[in-house]
Amino acid sequence: MVEGLPKTEKVFYQDQYRREVEAVVLAANGRYVVLDRTVFYPQGGGQLGDRGKLVGDQEEEVVDTQEVKGVVVHVLERDTVLRVGQKVRASIDWERRYRLMRHHTGTHVVLAAAKRVLGEHVWQAGAEKTPEKGRLDITHYKTPTEEEVREIEELANFAVIDRRPVRSITMTRTEAESKFGVNIYEGGVPMTRDIRLLEIQDWDVEACGGTHVLNTGEIGSIKVVNVERIQDGVVRLEFVAGDQVSRYASSLEGTMKHIAELIGASEAQLVGRLRRRLEEERRTEDLLRKYREAYEEALVRGVSWTTVDGFRISILDELFDDELSKRVMRRLTERERTVAVQVGKERVQIATSRDVKVEPLIKKLVEVGGKGGGKGTMGIVSIRMEKEAVLKLLSEALRGSS
Repeated sequence: MVEGLPKTEKVFYQDQYRREVEAVVLAANGRYVVLDRTVFYPQGGGQLGDRGKLVGDQEEEVVDTQEVKGVVVHVLERDTVLRVGQKVRASIDWERRYRLMRHHTGTHVVLAAAKRVLGEHVWQAGAEKTPEKGRLDITHYKTPTEEEVREIEELANFAVIDRRPVRSITMTRTEAESKFGVNIYEGGVPMTRDIRLLEIQDWDVEACGGTHVLNTGEIGSIKVVNVERIQDGVVRLEFVAGDQVSRYASSLEGTMKHIAELIGASEAQLVGRLRRRLEEERRTEDLLRKYREAYEEALVRGVSWTTVDGFRISILDELFDDELSKRVMRRLTERERTVAVQVGKERVQIATSRDVKVEPLIKKLVEVGGKGGGKGTMGIVSIRMEKEAVLKLLSEALRGSS
């Protein structure tokens, strides 16, 4: 579709705040439209492509923007009715674009702040800018501490409130590398003779083809909302900027209100009430542990044994506390030539001492219709059977193994 078409005039570079432009359709095919000039920024450098409208005889929705060989392609919601040579008005979704600009410039601010706090070894390993948040992946040998994250956030916000000018500069690669060094390639190395740089006064210079605000003050504020180690040597920082900070705060307020309602407290009482609830939970857990230990001791001491050819067998009702069940079965089978069995409504659990193999016992229950298996000293069989019948079958199996 783009073969033979001239490169698109990128009005978004001439004026990043331009919201619409009159243009001529150079190509239209299905959901794809090419104009001679556009304010729509195509996806690139981690920044999403613009959305908006093309208005000719009727209004058509642009849901994405891409670039192919210097030609900007507008991707529509449905097949276009535009014709080659037709004049249109191209208008971007400005609210969405401005959020992208804030997050894109904010990414540069956060990266430079991270370098100042964590060290010059920090390098951009990836980035994504959406209207909702910014994501920055950096090289670092460990997850930053809470204090380091707080320092990065505070330093980034200092650059924001300091209202530092932001400007785009175009120069040759040789000139750029000579003046600023190779650190300008944090976001990748452009394969062109001339490169576009973004300079934040006395803060950061980096090769970048995205759209940006003209002053760091326009970012509004920056809040780091997530920090995680995504692979060895790479840490992900996610942040929100501008009006998304207040949205994030509103979301937190909603969560706090919901928690307060759940525990029956006002938001002002939340910390104190939650602390008391946690203390009560700790005391309850301690009490439950003591009861479990006492019950375990009573079960072990009160168990009755049946002796078969030198083997000891105990038959218990099924215990529904898994941890308690494991501990009881383990204690009951500490002595040699011992078998402990739990019989439930639909299954039988068998544990043996180390000198007794569980497989022949499992096999005996499977032979009468059970389904299951086991290995070593533990096995489970799904079967409906009374305790007396289980004892009889296992006794037969043990006599055969003597």
